[in-house]
Amino acid sequence: MQLRKKALEKLAKINVKKLDIPDKWRDYSKMVISSNDTLYDQMKNISVWEYNEEFKKIGKPVDKAEWHMYPHTIKCLLFSNRKRDCISS
Repeated sequence: MQLRKKALEKLAKINVKKLDIPDKWRDYSKMVISSNDTLYDQMKNISVWEYNEEFKKIGKPVDKAEWHMYPHTIKCLLFSNRKRDCISS
C-alpha cells in the first residue's frame, strides 16, 4: 500500500501538459520552398530556416511549451533537465 501511495504522489508531479498535441503549433509560413529548386536547394533552405529559428531563441527565456519533436512522431521523450515527459501519439 505504501508503494502505491508513493507511485501516485510521483504520478501527480509529472507534467502531463505535453500529452497528445502541442499547445502552440510552429509557424512554417515564412519557410520558402520552391518546386523549381533542386532537392539540395530545398534542403539547404529548410536548414537555414531551422537555424534562424533556433538562433532567434538566444537570450530569451526557455519556452517550456515548445515541442522538440513533430506531433505525428510516435515516441516518448524524457527531459530530465526540465523534469517532464513528452508523449506524443
